[in-house]
Amino acid sequence: MPLSREALFLVFTEKLSVSNDKANITRFSPYRGIRQFDCLMDPIGSEEVNEAIREADSKTAVGPFGWGLRDVQEIHRKDITCLPRLFTVWIRAGVVPDVLKISRIVSIPKSDNKESLKDIDNWRPIAIRPILLRIFTRILVKRLSRVVKLDPRQKGFLMGSSGCNENTVILQNIRKGAKKHGVDLAVVCRFDEGI
Repeated sequence: MPLSREALFLVFTEKLSVSNDKANITRFSPYRGIRQFDCLMDPIGSEEVNEAIREADSKTAVGPFGWGLRDVQEIHRKDITCLPRLFTVWIRAGVVPDVLKISRIVSIPKSDNKESLKDIDNWRPIAIRPILLRIFTRILVKRLSRVVKLDPRQKGFLMGSSGCNENTVILQNIRKGAKKHGVDLAVVCRFDEGI
């Protein structure tokens, strides 16, 4: 029997509440030397919202309030200035409303083995944020990418990338191939400090 929601909540709250004093991304995302940061604080235009909506995955999960991408598309279709004005207020105020910081947490099993699912370490929590925040974040990431250059080894939090999934798929295929052909396999992973 899988772990209860309460057990998952308690364990992951404890694990994820510890601050990471070693986190330092400066060596992975050097400053590009752009002196003008106006592009970060400029009002958000309807074309930026159009592009962010267009690039969003149409099958993306609904957030904690049940809103999906279609709901955001409908709002934007009815009033093309509504979302750009709202997002611009957030940028200028430097604050995203607290209600949009609420996420729906889903636990994803790391294994199909029912016995191993009794162990909390065989579950991976993911946070599904409200779709409005995801669209806003997509716009900010695009703006930031003009100012900050990421290391090519960076896989998570990239536009057009499904995070670390690329590495996971490669490793899964290597493992399957080795198993299929009866070959011993040794995989060495390097995890940089703070990543």
